[in-house]
Amino acid sequence: HTAHLLPIQFGQDGTTHIYIKIAGRSPKTFPVFVYEKESFYEKVRFEDVGYGIFFGILCVMFLYNLFIFITLKQSNYLLYICTIVGTFLIFSSASGYGGKFLWPENPTMNFYAGRMSLGVITIFLATFTIRFLEVKQYSKVMYYVLVSLLPLSVAASILTATGIMSSAGNNLISISTIIYLTTGIVCRVKGNRTANFFIAAWSVYLVGGLLLTLRNSGVFPFNFWTTHFVEIGATMETVIIAFALGDRYRR
Repeated sequence: HTAHLLPIQFGQDGTTHIYIKIAGRSPKTFPVFVYEKESFYEKVRFEDVGYGIFFGILCVMFLYNLFIFITLKQSNYLLYICTIVGTFLIFSSASGYGGKFLWPENPTMNFYAGRMSLGVITIFLATFTIRFLEVKQYSKVMYYVLVSLLPLSVAASILTATGIMSSAGNNLISISTIIYLTTGIVCRVKGNRTANFFIAAWSVYLVGGLLLTLRNSGVFPFNFWTTHFVEIGATMETVIIAFALGDRYRR
């Protein structure tokens, strides 16, 4: 299974005791659920199909943008391809499917594939945003804010890799998402019409990230929307940005 799974055995009196020890390098949420066997199988099948669609869309968008890059030789497409790869690694790690299928004998890879990819994807996204929205032309302030994300990404990666601050990448991606959305709004106000797609993409992604953060903080319960809307947001963001690239090229 993609998570930690334990069959429960009951004694003759119908009771059992289970002790769980949780340890590790990174911050954790550890909800505990008890399922009847058939209900659990149904839940797993539903999740497998959902994540199959999610990762399938990422793979399709990767190939779609790769073919366009080969045809047009536009660097924006190459930068965007790198962000799709980073998104794939982050969510394959967070969902457990990477640990199940890609590196089952090396659980440490789950840490590095997920946490270390956050700093790298921030570098690609910041560079992509600068070039895609031509930020320097519309707002010098937002341009320098985006440029500042590059050394911050390196610092966050070092803090994560050394274990000094394992949540540095998560904090960075939360801040940078707000910066991307703000940049899109500023550029649109100043006349960049292509920013419409950009704003829509990051608005959806921000909602998903906010729900996940509030869930982890205990504000919202663990349910389908608080757990999986971030994947829905990532899917929509990936597709909308692809449309945005096409719209920009058309213009």
